Amino acid sequence: MRSWMLAAAGFVLLYARPAAAQAFPGRLEERVSSATDTSQTFALYLPPGYTTERRWPVLFVLDPRGRALLSL
Repeated sequence: MRSWMLAAAGFVLLYARPAAAQAFPGRLEERVSSATDTSQTFALYLPPGYTTERRWPVLFVLDPRGRALLSL
């Protein structure tokens, strides 16, 4: 029973991500490289109506395993 539940959870995680990404308005850049160190990459979400003329709050999502995109 437990293996069935784990398989179902894995299936949901694999196939629910594209649907969730479409649910959020705005733009999601999944792989952005640092300008000073190109070996460092990160994901970036820009809300709809984003402009550089205005100050915006920042939320950092960190994951030591490199899975922050799932949390984002």
